[in-house]
Amino acid sequence: MFSIAHASFAGRVRPAFTLAESLAVLSIAGILLALVVSRFSSRADRLAVRSAIGDAEAVFAAGRELALSHRTEVAVLVDTLYGDMRVMEHGTRLAARRLRAVYGVRLTATRDSMVYDARGLGRGVANLRVVALRGAASDTLFVSRLGRVRRAGQVP
Repeated sequence: MFSIAHASFAGRVRPAFTLAESLAVLSIAGILLALVVSRFSSRADRLAVRSAIGDAEAVFAAGRELALSHRTEVAVLVDTLYGDMRVMEHGTRLAARRLRAVYGVRLTATRDSMVYDARGLGRGVANLRVVALRGAASDTLFVSRLGRVRRAGQVP
């Protein structure tokens, strides 16, 4: 494993690694590092997507609660171009979340808005689905006509 690299000035022989051995060790270390980095980046993607869907869930819950407490219609707008979600009441923004800016996710939705009436029920909509994507990770949020919100995989 060790070979003679050169003799020192005192006449003693110093053991050292050859260039081939050093390159082999560095290439194996590089491969292992690449595997670890890809594993952590996919974990970061899953965490960002899960957090973004949690924020989206909170926005829908806030919109429903504001509709109930103010006894008026409240709209939750999903802007897939900028990755934003806003809670609006009569043209006034009550709350907003910038999911793309904060989590780096891309949003897709089956509708661009959900309107809650004064009773907290969805008005004039079928079910709404919001999907957050980042890298290979994705998570889905469903909003029913009745205003109930659930994540994909949760049993109602």
